[in-house]
Amino acid sequence: MALRNLMYNAYQRDLKGEPHPVAAPPTPQPAPRKQQPPPPPPPQHRKKPSPAAVSQESAELQQLLSLRQQGILTQEEFESAKKRLLAKA
Repeated sequence: MALRNLMYNAYQRDLKGEPHPVAAPPTPQPAPRKQQPPPPPPPQHRKKPSPAAVSQESAELQQLLSLRQQGILTQEEFESAKKRLLAKA
């Protein structure tokens, strides 16, 4: 029914010689903001291990490697122990 009324009104305007209504121009939409990536995390400052701690870690790594080469430790066990040892540092 609404379309019929619109068509009738347009026909009546044409008969009277009235100009057609012009749709309002679309309002400009603001440009979408680009999301900026989050800032990088601050650098982590780790304390340098003391020379004694380094030599102890080195000795333990050598011992793990020796056990691995002798077949006492599997590769998975060696990797796990090495990760734990290095995580302590």
